[in-house]
Amino acid sequence: MAMIDDAAIRARALEPLQSFIVQAPAGSGKTSLLIKLTRHEEYFARRQTAFIIVQPSLDPRDQVASIALYRQNGIPVQCVSTREEMRQALDRVERFDHVLFDTPALAIQPEAAGAFGEQVQEIVRDVVPMHVQLVLDASRVYSRATVTAWKTLSLRPASVAITRLDEANVWGRFAEWLMHLELPYGYASDGTAIPGSLSALSASRITEQLTSTAS
Repeated sequence: MAMIDDAAIRARALEPLQSFIVQAPAGSGKTSLLIKLTRHEEYFARRQTAFIIVQPSLDPRDQVASIALYRQNGIPVQCVSTREEMRQALDRVERFDHVLFDTPALAIQPEAAGAFGEQVQEIVRDVVPMHVQLVLDASRVYSRATVTAWKTLSLRPASVAITRLDEANVWGRFAEWLMHLELPYGYASDGTAIPGSLSALSASRITEQLTSTAS
């Protein structure tokens, strides 16, 4: 467990990074987590934060739905579909301390996830520095093959955040795929309140939960 604890410590040091690109499967609570991070005083709320939604699809209905969630919470947001639009968007957010990038849902199938990742990678190519975070739902079952595919995306994740921690029924399974990812972690969402229900996920917390479940 010592190795996991080191990863948790590293994850806590990721907060000051300027550019966060977030990937997650559908229904993982990714957007809610991002809004919580932006509104919470212990995370990004003390600095100016803007969002850029990466949306390869040109369907305006997708863009409107995504943008509305951020604007409802008073967060500056814009949507881009091409690399050129991304360059223009980056010029508009130069004054912000943090820029977070929301991406469409990852496919469960490894081949589809890989192809879509390459499409998103082309749009965000000019984002420097770039930190890619994978967001996973603790209440769901992910196969080893799927987790392996997500870990090796063209936009390679550098850390992982966890949602719905309060709904995790089988902590042993959850800990197993988290260890399999071999990525630092720290952000955890364990409720629906905004900006609350954020906590730090650590090796000690996982160990305590596993112990209490087994007893």
